[in-house]
Amino acid sequence: MADAKDRRIYTKEFKQDALNLSRTPGYTAALAAKKLGIAEKNIYRWRKEQESKGALAFPGNGKEAPASVIRQRKASFTYTG
Repeated sequence: MADAKDRRIYTKEFKQDALNLSRTPGYTAALAAKKLGIAEKNIYRWRKEQESKGALAFPGNGKEAPASVIRQRKASFTYTG
């Protein structure tokens, strides 16, 4: 198991972008997670949080993955399935 120091913290915008991507026609949670370089379980956890809390979901101070990194990850991904 990873230490607390190794844990990534994602911004609210990153989480919302990941959820939007996972809901895009032709994508699954698994494919979106792979494209973004995150664990699939994050997508499901964020979906659950968004469904239960709505606009109040993701109130924290995330620091990971600015938009440029997200675009780079999306651009470098090749679907082989």
